[in-house]
Amino acid sequence: MDKRKIQLITRLVHQYISSAQPVGSISLVEKYHLPVSSATVRNELVELEEQGYIVQPHLSAGRVPTESGYRLYIQYMKPVKVSGKQEQQLQTLWNEQSKDLETTLRKMAKMLAELTGEVVFISFDKIRTYCTGMSNLYTKPEFNDKKLLSSISEVIDALDDIIEKSYSIIPDHPEILIGQKNYFSKECSTIIMRYDAKKGKGVLGIMGSMRMNYSRNMSLIKAAQKCISL
Repeated sequence: MDKRKIQLITRLVHQYISSAQPVGSISLVEKYHLPVSSATVRNELVELEEQGYIVQPHLSAGRVPTESGYRLYIQYMKPVKVSGKQEQQLQTLWNEQSKDLETTLRKMAKMLAELTGEVVFISFDKIRTYCTGMSNLYTKPEFNDKKLLSSISEVIDALDDIIEKSYSIIPDHPEILIGQKNYFSKECSTIIMRYDAKKGKGVLGIMGSMRMNYSRNMSLIKAAQKCISL
């Protein structure tokens, strides 16, 4: 795939993540000041659709990314630096930790849920899992689909079992799991990693729709990992 098409799909995904609205050729040209006409962009979008990276929902003039489109976006996305304020919040929380590691990690999970706007879960000794941020799902338009919401709820209820069964394949660095390759749920995305603190080991994860802000969330979980590993 040529460089311009890669830039086009990454920009389309980025805009869709921000707006949750199908993205059209005119909006791409205007937002990114592209040096080509909207007709040219439209033709390229048709090619990307034929290749399976985007799809045109219903009769909408715009397009949305497919699972393959999100994978391509992740491959080329640029990392977003965590703000100094957010990094300080996480660091301060960790520095003020109580003698109980589990309590501190629960607080960190809550903070990550607030910063990411997603569901965050953290396990202790593999099989005891704390989950927070479920209410964040209700603010996202895709979760107006009751079947999707029910599916994610079932996954959250089964987190202990899923983590116990998959613990050996979870890496010690943040990994993005999407759709068919996501052993938590094929209908969502998960960023997951194993952590190794001085007083215990476990798993930390961020779960949400495929429309999650991957670059920001990756940076935040890495910042959390940095605190935990100190």
